[in-house]
Amino acid sequence: MDSIIIKAISFLLMVIAGYLFKYFGIIRKEDGDTLAKISLKFFLPATIISSFASFEMDYSILILFLFGLSGNILVLIFGFFASRKRSREEKVFFMASGGGYNIGNFALPFVSSFFGSTGIVATSIFDAGNSVMLLGLNCPIAEMVADGEKKEFGKTVKWMIRRLLSAPAFDCYLIMLFLSIVNLRLPSPFYTICTEIGKANGPVAMFMIGALLEVQFDKTYLRLTIKMLCIRGIIALIIMGIISQLTFLPKEAIKAGMVVAWAPIGSASAAYATMLKGNSGLGAFVNTISLVLSLVIIPILVIVL
Repeated sequence: MDSIIIKAISFLLMVIAGYLFKYFGIIRKEDGDTLAKISLKFFLPATIISSFASFEMDYSILILFLFGLSGNILVLIFGFFASRKRSREEKVFFMASGGGYNIGNFALPFVSSFFGSTGIVATSIFDAGNSVMLLGLNCPIAEMVADGEKKEFGKTVKWMIRRLLSAPAFDCYLIMLFLSIVNLRLPSPFYTICTEIGKANGPVAMFMIGALLEVQFDKTYLRLTIKMLCIRGIIALIIMGIISQLTFLPKEAIKAGMVVAWAPIGSASAAYATMLKGNSGLGAFVNTISLVLSLVIIPILVIVL
């Protein structure tokens, strides 16, 4: 239990450090934007590759893939209706800045400490579905809606596939999943190198959030953040309720799925606000508040379940 608390506190301290570095002028907000690009295109892909070093495909719990996928889709749907008559900036916020789950850097350490190998595999499969959206489709869909672009169906599909395959992190996930399915493994030294590189992803992602964070407790920030977190809370309760009824799954897989539903917003989502020229400060703010809430909720769930 102590290790869980220490892990949670360390995440929060990294966010605070990033904010203080910017506050005292050591770095600029633009440096946070640079860190976002580095995290998405270098450290995160390395983390994904390293996670497959001991990954074992378990076909009995592949259904959790659908929950990782649908959790993101529901955010897009709720976000669309919540912002359809709002500004472009709010469209980007609701559809891009609030989606996805921070699993590899946040939820997985909790799951692995309490739910063993079954929980780890279940979480990895949930994360596979999550990654299809978070690392691939969330951003282009949000961009299309925010810009009001209307495309023919065929062109839309081609455009989304092109955007999806141009995301380095998603490409890594796709390749590594394929290798796992056909039971092929990369050379061990390659996994070791990626593991060492990937260790930087958590600190860099949290530091990036802090660097982008704008502490503005104005009514607009609070109103939008509360609305987004309420949407995610409703979705988490829906996912928890359904997974709890899947009695054919191993108990540890059920517990892991219920915990992961409350993972904080994916760290990549904070970077998308910058990429889509939205309000990066607001994106970082909601990401930070989501992180703090998960630091409270997930340890309680781990103990109760």
